[in-house]
Amino acid sequence: PDAVVCTSLVRRYLNDERRVHPTHRDSHALCTAVLSLNAGHFSGGLYVQPQPDPRTREFVPFDCGDLAVHQYDLLHGVQVFAGKRYSMVFWIQDRLASCLNNETPWKEVAASAGNVDAMAARASELSRGTESDQKRGRELYRRAADLGHVGAMRDLGMLLEQTGSSEEAFHYLHLAAKAGDGAAL
Repeated sequence: PDAVVCTSLVRRYLNDERRVHPTHRDSHALCTAVLSLNAGHFSGGLYVQPQPDPRTREFVPFDCGDLAVHQYDLLHGVQVFAGKRYSMVFWIQDRLASCLNNETPWKEVAASAGNVDAMAARASELSRGTESDQKRGRELYRRAADLGHVGAMRDLGMLLEQTGSSEEAFHYLHLAAKAGDGAAL
């Protein structure tokens, strides 16, 4: 009941501008709402991708005025093959204070409950913090990676490589690559 639209924008994909928004998660918002403004004027569009492998992508069918809402942990992106695409995007926080303070308290709760996507997202945030935060971030990455989160395998491997733990870094990067994450190669 306290949820608030924190940020919104109109996003466009034109022939001589942006055609792709690479696969990502909107981990800065509790949920995202995407409103189709001109369905039928382009091919491609918003896709969901349940695995790191791009072959698992599924495009979301929209009619003009349709609204898709998804949680922060959904792997998704946009690819427009032809035409012009316009959409309105709303990023929603759990409460106004989270918006004003750039906080994501739901991730810590979900990570503590064993949600591997939340563990990886929280680890990413912590890895940019204090030394103590970075240590907690590595622990969360390791837990998520050991539970099969491919992005956590890759990110932990890259982080370990930067800190000189080459053997352990190779282990996690190799696991991520075997699972289909091309960025881990």
